[in-house]
Amino acid sequence: MASHHNDRLTDDERHRLDNDGFVILHDVLSSKQVGAIVERIQQLAETAERDYSREAVIEPEMIKVLDLINGGEVFDVGYTHPRVLAAVNHVLGGDMKFHSMGSRSATPGYGHQALHLDFGRDLGRPHPAGCNTLWTLVDFGCHNGGTRLVPGSHTSGQNPREVLDDPKADVPGEIRLEAPAGSVVVFGGHTWHGGAQNLSDDVRWTLLTAFCKRDHLQDPPVAEMIDDNVRARLSEESHRLLYL
Repeated sequence: MASHHNDRLTDDERHRLDNDGFVILHDVLSSKQVGAIVERIQQLAETAERDYSREAVIEPEMIKVLDLINGGEVFDVGYTHPRVLAAVNHVLGGDMKFHSMGSRSATPGYGHQALHLDFGRDLGRPHPAGCNTLWTLVDFGCHNGGTRLVPGSHTSGQNPREVLDDPKADVPGEIRLEAPAGSVVVFGGHTWHGGAQNLSDDVRWTLLTAFCKRDHLQDPPVAEMIDDNVRARLSEESHRLLYL
């Protein structure tokens, strides 16, 4: 997607993507947008039937909602925000399309994950097969299990599940994400990361939008599941990004 030029990113943001494997973009969402997205995720979680067969890891205690591209206009920002798309484009080397959009929100006492990769393909290559974006819908910090991230791990060419004795344990150099609500964390598919336990009394609301190289399969193929009313409001650029 050549239109997502690097001039939408600062030199420091590009440096962090290249060297750390992730970057935090601040103030992407307004407080009004955050509130509307959380409200809509809550509505869908309460009314939509959950299909556990589509979840890579079954976590009944987590609030999971899939296919949010059909969830309402409040989610359009997840695949249209220019700075987020610029960061993803940088990670993927200019070869990108939409992969999936959903929510994995941790209820109190839950949310800890083993360190893992989101896209295991192309390990050791400069650009991973995919890139994820984590949208903080509450303030993230140690109190509610800010995501575990290992800076520089994307260059290791290794999968943490294969080389660590206990991927659930802390590792040297690991950090915990601290970011205010309305931020977006962009991290490549080879960056070691994992959720942490929510030690607060409130839900850790999160939106996740993933992108991938154009030869990688979407989950599921958007053309087969996108609602007509969503398709009708898409720009030409979004048609290309969603691979329609």
